[in-house]
Amino acid sequence: MFILYRVLTVIALLVPQSSSGQLSLEARGEYLVKRVAMCVQCHSPRDSQGALLEDKLFLGAPIPVQAEGRDWAIRAPRIARLPGWTDAEFIRFLQTGKRPDGSFPQRPMPPFRMNQADAAAIAAFLKSVKTSE
Repeated sequence: MFILYRVLTVIALLVPQSSSGQLSLEARGEYLVKRVAMCVQCHSPRDSQGALLEDKLFLGAPIPVQAEGRDWAIRAPRIARLPGWTDAEFIRFLQTGKRPDGSFPQRPMPPFRMNQADAAAIAAFLKSVKTSE
């Protein structure tokens, strides 16, 4: 029990929080895109060894896994700074799985049905991503 308490204490100290002790909106969004929804895996380029290029996260990339004979995307678009999306459009997309024009993205993009808070956190984080491009 003591070890679990120590691990949780270290984690709590490493995660950015607001003065109320809650995760900041952007920190929560970063956690969701990197650890839950896993957006980083398809929307970020990789080196020749398959490792993510940390300085190019969310800039768009070839889909790392291909599926023959399916309606499958070959490239994931850039999502850093949400080009071409308003915050409201992107949040609605994450809640419904539909683009503003009513179409659905190709697989492997899942048709997310996120709640408002999670979708807003992801949008806040992606809008804040600093890029050199």
